[in-house]
Amino acid sequence: MKNIYELMNEIKTDTENYPQEVLSEFEAKKWNKKLSKELKRPRRKKYASIAACVVICMALLAAGPFREQVKAAMNSTIDSLNEWLAMDITDRDVSPYTNVINTSVKDDKIDVKVEAVVVDDRELLISTIQDFSKRKDIKKHMKQLDGDVERLGVWGLEFDSFDEIRKELKERPEEDPIYNEIPFLGTIVTLDGEQIKGTQIIKPKDYEKGKMRVIYRYDIDRKEAFDLSKELEMKIEFQDVNRISDGKWEFAFKADGRELAANTMTVDLDQKVAMPDGSEIRLTSYKQNELGTYIYYEGKTPKDNITQFRGTNDRNETVWFIDYGNGRFQLDLWNEMRTQDIESLTLSVYSAEITSKGQSVKESSYKPYGEPFTISVK
Repeated sequence: MKNIYELMNEIKTDTENYPQEVLSEFEAKKWNKKLSKELKRPRRKKYASIAACVVICMALLAAGPFREQVKAAMNSTIDSLNEWLAMDITDRDVSPYTNVINTSVKDDKIDVKVEAVVVDDRELLISTIQDFSKRKDIKKHMKQLDGDVERLGVWGLEFDSFDEIRKELKERPEEDPIYNEIPFLGTIVTLDGEQIKGTQIIKPKDYEKGKMRVIYRYDIDRKEAFDLSKELEMKIEFQDVNRISDGKWEFAFKADGRELAANTMTVDLDQKVAMPDGSEIRLTSYKQNELGTYIYYEGKTPKDNITQFRGTNDRNETVWFIDYGNGRFQLDLWNEMRTQDIESLTLSVYSAEITSKGQSVKESSYKPYGEPFTISVK
């Protein structure tokens, strides 16, 4: 399977011709202020709030003789999730919104532990530890990676069953035979009895002595957002789609997104925007929380096009929102600071046609469409 950086909805993006980003005076002051705080204050530890779930051993251990080891494991998980969300661009802390699960299931000499889950109304993050240390055949092949496990990640998986993902991965050309020698655990997730549909990203993060941390992210494709005002019944099933192992790892617990929902800034919108294929979408809300900044919409964006919103904030700084096809545009992480302390955004639709699967899309392929529009974000 291809590297995570080579796969984004099967589109390779040529960034050679992108305009160079320059920090504005406002952004420079923000970074200086952030850096000064970091230099002056002691490094703080990030502890996750423990959500109600079927497994309470984590809370018991944290109060017992192993509390330091348990806290260290919690912090490691949170740091990994923070890094994945921030991509080293912005400083984020998802610990208050993290459901600590920390329970494991063993099958076929492989131990899979679900460490933590973060639930948003259209996004799901799952952090796992996959332990292959009892499988000498797998450990032998893992050594060939020389610690570079991130190259095993994939971006842009969409499927309804494990057999579908097996078929999709089989059709992708492999550049390295090691991909066929290592288990690749796909997931099927059910929330409140409904199987989640959408794009899945799988990113291995760390590997040591047979254990690998793998983070799963779903961009949930659903007409109505999940209700985060209550606890959600969640089931996760893992299977090896590479057929190295015939094990099954199943988990059932409750996930809580109420604190994240309570700390989400929401501005209602009601604005129609024309699409290049002649259709319209209706912008319904602007939301911002620790996971990101989003513009929600109703309707469908063109299927055979990559659609973006590009424009400026009220300080005339460039911002880009990318459509992931799940009812919301997400602000590009490089632009995250540019939505702080602003009152409005002026945006235009930009679109590039997907002419063939896997073909590189150059910056020059994106064309503006229609008239600019302005939305209030206060």
